[in-house]
Amino acid sequence: MGVTITLIGEDDNVTYGLLEVQSVYTVDQEEEARRVFMTDGSKHLGVKSYWDDLQHMWKDHFKS
Repeated sequence: MGVTITLIGEDDNVTYGLLEVQSVYTVDQEEEARRVFMTDGSKHLGVKSYWDDLQHMWKDHFKS
């Protein structure tokens, strides 16, 4: 059984849609970094930036 998310306008409080989430894909950050940057070392600027961006996204957009 999934979870239904209601999409409500921030300014007008109108319901614009419903999303039914049936599954969630979990990213293996280390595997993703190895495939993209050929390393998962946090000293690599690309890897560090990628991980920082992911943490920023989760912190700012998916508040509990």
